[in-house]
Amino acid sequence: MTTESAQKVTKTFNYSFPTCTNKDVFFKLEVPVDIPYDGSSGELVQRIIKMFRIPVFLEDGIIKNWEKSFKDNVLEYAEQKGSSDEEVFAAAYHKLVHSPALDTIMQVESSYANTVMSSAEQ
Repeated sequence: MTTESAQKVTKTFNYSFPTCTNKDVFFKLEVPVDIPYDGSSGELVQRIIKMFRIPVFLEDGIIKNWEKSFKDNVLEYAEQKGSSDEEVFAAAYHKLVHSPALDTIMQVESSYANTVMSSAEQ
């Protein structure tokens, strides 16, 4: 499935942070985001900061928190693009089993097993 044929899902990204004058009062933001998102997450965060006129002194902490939250959220809904560990192992095993080097590897393994057994018997 290519990214063009994949259906996009719109999810609402929620974030809240305390005001600087009262730690019990929170600003709450809700931003709709298309998943999978094709752009840069850092650029998206900067656009949101500018759009909601978030004070400059909050930017450094908010960007790091938003970027982490956004990546975690995207990973939850996005299609996995890489191979899983099981798929990599299966491909390597298949290649080894159908390789001409299999006989050599089996002979070496057998000689190692014999050496270990003879050492254990002594």
